Amino acid sequence: MKGIVAPGDMAAIVMKDDEGQPCVTTDGEKVVLDANTAFQHLIGFTLPELQGTKFVDLLPKEEYEKFEEHSRILAEGGVSSIFVRLRTKGEFSINARLQSNQIAPGRFLTTVSHDGDRPSNADTGYGNRYGLALYEIGRQMTSSFDVDEVLKLVVKNVVWLLECHFVAVEQVDWASGTLTYREVIGNKSEITSQKAGVNGQGIAGRVILSQKPFIVECLSADPNLDVPEFEVADKESLQSAYGVPITNKGKQFGALVVGYRSDHKITEEEVQLTTNLANQAALALENATLYQQSVEYSKSMAALTSRLTFVQEEERRRITRELHDGIGQALTGLRLNLEILSRQVPIVERAAVDRVSMMKQIIDETLNSIRQIAFDLRPPILDDLGLISALRVYVDRYEERTNIVLTLSCPDHLKRFDPKIEATLYRVIQEGLTNVAKHSGAKSARVEIKKTESTLGLIISDDGKGFDQPRDGESGLWSSGLGIINMKERVSGLGGKFSLESETGEGTTIRIEVPFHER
Repeated sequence: MKGIVAPGDMAAIVMKDDEGQPCVTTDGEKVVLDANTAFQHLIGFTLPELQGTKFVDLLPKEEYEKFEEHSRILAEGGVSSIFVRLRTKGEFSINARLQSNQIAPGRFLTTVSHDGDRPSNADTGYGNRYGLALYEIGRQMTSSFDVDEVLKLVVKNVVWLLECHFVAVEQVDWASGTLTYREVIGNKSEITSQKAGVNGQGIAGRVILSQKPFIVECLSADPNLDVPEFEVADKESLQSAYGVPITNKGKQFGALVVGYRSDHKITEEEVQLTTNLANQAALALENATLYQQSVEYSKSMAALTSRLTFVQEEERRRITRELHDGIGQALTGLRLNLEILSRQVPIVERAAVDRVSMMKQIIDETLNSIRQIAFDLRPPILDDLGLISALRVYVDRYEERTNIVLTLSCPDHLKRFDPKIEATLYRVIQEGLTNVAKHSGAKSARVEIKKTESTLGLIISDDGKGFDQPRDGESGLWSSGLGIINMKERVSGLGGKFSLESETGEGTTIRIEVPFHER
């Protein structure tokens, strides 16, 4: 082993004879002079990275005071042993026992116990750390639906609690019958990027098959163990490993696998702690599944709403044609024949003349009503000339019917848009202005269309009486009405945004924004 300690130095002899026990030598200032291979493997730093570094820099800040007292005892010629959290090159810390003594003037040897001689709960706050782990995982689960972040936190806390070398969440896909590594810490091989069949093989396979924890120890020493069968242990050089099921409400999501690269006696307490954390992983996966199902359901409902809107527009178009080509043409023919008949057969009695005149008036009024109904259902100009032209005609008719002054503001030379967008915006404007006429008592209203590079904006406002918008649990005339619900669903079907603002005496404003595609 290369180092700056002289060959005759006692520290060099100790380092050479004790390669299996992680150890490090420091000077009087606790600067690292040398570290054996076991220590480098333990914390992940190489010897060049360690040399010249103060040992205290390998500790979290909360351990500084404890280490200062440890150093004081050593400086006075004593021997000291403390338990601390030791930072690794990864994203976590491990519990370690530091046993230090002076081996030469200005030279100190520190041996590190990691797997063995674990301190009691009272010494390490083990129970408190377990509670903290559960708290952090629970907080992440309630603040985010990102299952990857939750699983990452689970495996980090397993490493932190158990001081293991390898942790993996293997998720099962029952549809395809495969196992996939969902989240891993400590992996050194390509196996964690591969999928495997759910066939009862390996650690995770045994766990899933039995739905119970499975433990395997002394992998390299026990001749009765077939190491290749436990592929992950073989590829990751694990000497001891175990897995626990990830289940929630009888539903199995996979297995949580924990491994050590040194011989380690796996305790019942460790298995139980891992099982409890696996339950948190199961809950996260269950929440993610439910959330994904809700997203898919929302998408299905949006697609269904869009489809229903399309069907409605097609039906409106059909009814409009029937009114115009069927009933409208029949009434027009009836009026024409009545006019011809009145000319061919002279009517001398005044009462008969008035009767014929009244019949003509009824036919004319019926024709006007049919034309208005047909236009409201589906104005032909919307298909022929587009949204803006249809709105201009609608504005004139709206003012005539309601005596409300209606202003239309839109960019000049606005191009045609996708028929769905044009039809949706026309219906939203129609619905909004109908509500203005029915409920607001307004004297004037305004429709404004704005266009950006990727969105089409619509604002419908009035100077009516307005209303106080409802608080949670309350309902309001506009917010709970079927018209507003229809408007929201139409806009949502286009992937757009809908908002309504109102206040008593201040009128009402509806704002809509939808992504568009020009034709």
